[in-house]
Amino acid sequence: MFRAPDGRILRKDELKEEISKRQDELKDELKMEYARKNEKLHNISQLLKAYSLFDKDREYVVDQGKVLIVDEFTGRIMYGRRYSDGLHQALEAKENVRKAKLEGMNRVVGE
Repeated sequence: MFRAPDGRILRKDELKEEISKRQDELKDELKMEYARKNEKLHNISQLLKAYSLFDKDREYVVDQGKVLIVDEFTGRIMYGRRYSDGLHQALEAKENVRKAKLEGMNRVVGE
């Protein structure tokens, strides 16, 4: 028999169950914290990519409040295309452009 911090008396099996429950709660908290930090890291990574690797009027242009991709081989603007994995949003943030409505923009260009 053990005495819990709140004064309850616990048997061995109750104590193990209590410890197991608390460990599960801690694991869940750690997983959620990891997910939040991982998302922040990813966003920062995409912003760094947008600021350092993508040149305005070479890889993309801003027209009528929208970031438009320029085809690297032909130099033509690829209307309706967006970069994937948050990169397009990072470019919009870089250029201080409001998010474009996603109506009709369902094609994504991979990195």
